[in-house]
Amino acid sequence: MIPKWFYKFLIAMCVISLCIIGYKIADGEQDRSFIWLGFLFLMAIWYALRQLRSKD
Repeated sequence: MIPKWFYKFLIAMCVISLCIIGYKIADGEQDRSFIWLGFLFLMAIWYALRQLRSKD
């Protein structure tokens, strides 16, 4: 079983990564291939929150 702190760590890392992606978009980065990573990070946050809310 994965400990609860791992999901909290996952959420924190995803939020930081989304901030970096948002900065790159606002900065006018021409190569947009990194944007799909934002979707993956949002899905990871959703999964982590679901695991934190589920009862063992």
